[in-house]
Amino acid sequence: MGKRWTKKELDSLLETLKKHDNLFDVAREHAEKWSNNRSYKSITMYLFSHGYSCGGEYLNKPDLDKKTDSLEENIKKLKGKSVEEICNKLDVSPKRVVEKIKELTKKGFQLDIVDGKILIDNVQRYDTRPVTKTLKLKPSVGEIKIGVMSDLHFGSTNSLPEYVVDFVEYCYSIGIRNILIPGDLAQGIKMYKGWQNELLY
Repeated sequence: MGKRWTKKELDSLLETLKKHDNLFDVAREHAEKWSNNRSYKSITMYLFSHGYSCGGEYLNKPDLDKKTDSLEENIKKLKGKSVEEICNKLDVSPKRVVEKIKELTKKGFQLDIVDGKILIDNVQRYDTRPVTKTLKLKPSVGEIKIGVMSDLHFGSTNSLPEYVVDFVEYCYSIGIRNILIPGDLAQGIKMYKGWQNELLY
């Protein structure tokens, strides 16, 4: 039979639980602090028997939220870091970091994980508040024809100006004189990794 747990040691163990999100780190720190030759297995078995589970159980959510809030505060500094690097820096689990990335995406930040690295658009997206004013037009008599093309991305090595010319000529040939371009007329910058390699100028 192993050494009995004292109240003081148990209180210390519970405090250690608050600092980590997996039992391996809890057991390691507890064993180092108490130097009483308790094995990782004996510590984790004790925790399991008292209702604590491993990995991903956020035993001190307020502290973890505080740590991951710094992810949001330092969002511009984390560009290009891997999930593992962020986990090590903030001492939180990969699951929590991914959850925070999803939260930030909902708040309007453009984030993604590519090849294990976090890609971040440094600026928040435009405000997506609902439209409060609309322009009301009288019903038109007859037919209105317009040409529509978007995502032209002029300035990109992938843009196809010859197709734009073809489309404009076609519109003119069938009597269309108005062309609507809803978005992405020019190629943006700093939108994704490797953007510099796709600019013509």
